[in-house]
Amino acid sequence: MDIKAVGKWALGQLPGLATGALGIIMLFLTGVLDWNDKIATIRLEEYQAISQQQEEFNDLLSQITAELATGGTVDREKVALLSSNLVKQYTRIGAFSVNLDTGADPLVSDYRRTLNEVKTGILRLDSLDDMEFLATNIAAMYDAQARLDPILQRAAGKPNGRS
Repeated sequence: MDIKAVGKWALGQLPGLATGALGIIMLFLTGVLDWNDKIATIRLEEYQAISQQQEEFNDLLSQITAELATGGTVDREKVALLSSNLVKQYTRIGAFSVNLDTGADPLVSDYRRTLNEVKTGILRLDSLDDMEFLATNIAAMYDAQARLDPILQRAAGKPNGRS
């Protein structure tokens, strides 16, 4: 074989190589985009789970305070459910916030601290008199939640709390 024949053969292979390389690049990019879509879906689902935990907390707290106000007693089973809910929120927020900007760390820590304080107050709740201490902690928790929520929403792909 002479050099000219090899050169012609090599030039003939270039379109096939280019097409193959382009195909590989497209497969790679498609995989990356699919992976990014999956991550975005997981983040949104986790954010929705956090929101659902917060709604369940509000419902349980409403039930407990209504029972306490009308009957003067606390259903210990509901207290256990409320405590469990706070533990789940604490864990979910911690897991969700792992990849947030470091600027969110103080807000996450503050919110998690208030969750612990509310949990402690819930576990000590025996009478209507205990509600004053608990109400202060709950107000601090809602305040911390309001400051953190826009960051969580953006991380879940909900710019400015919409979508």
